[in-house]
Amino acid sequence: NIGEIMKLARKLYYMIAIMVLVLGGIICAFLPLMFSKEKYDFTLILVIYIIQLVNLSISYMTGYKRLLLIADQKEYICLKWDSKILVCVQIGRIIVLGIFKNYFIYVGLCIVQTLIQNIGIGYKCNKEYKGLCSSEKKVVNFTYNIKNDIGNFLCHRISSVIYSATDNVVITAILGLGTTGLYSNYYMV
Repeated sequence: NIGEIMKLARKLYYMIAIMVLVLGGIICAFLPLMFSKEKYDFTLILVIYIIQLVNLSISYMTGYKRLLLIADQKEYICLKWDSKILVCVQIGRIIVLGIFKNYFIYVGLCIVQTLIQNIGIGYKCNKEYKGLCSSEKKVVNFTYNIKNDIGNFLCHRISSVIYSATDNVVITAILGLGTTGLYSNYYMV
């Protein structure tokens, strides 16, 4: 039953979100080592790190319904929706920086982006796949293959996040936070 698989996927995504929060909290202790050479307000760095960590966890907690579209080979729906929201949020970020000159609001908009993207995809899935996104039955007796496939997919998602974020960590560790900021601004434009 697809509803049971979705219930299992939700449970696994929530577990990963909790693991990300815990591991991210542990990594918080090592952040001062990365920025020890530079004269930055570590509180600012810590707050931004925590906002990004919360954003990543929220993406797992709200993004599990994307599996339906991916399995049905309709990932283009996700990409189309994500692209529209990304453009709107990037324009909003530029406006926020211009008006308020507050980086916390700028970074906080990534949480808004993640929520709008995943809630929109979830709504689309609920509408297109009525009754498949939830199951009233208790999840029992899944085969090893289903659990293994979902686990492999989640490992793929985690590794893609690590892969896409590693460049900023390396640039910060070697060249400093200022250079990473310039690179990020260049990348955004």
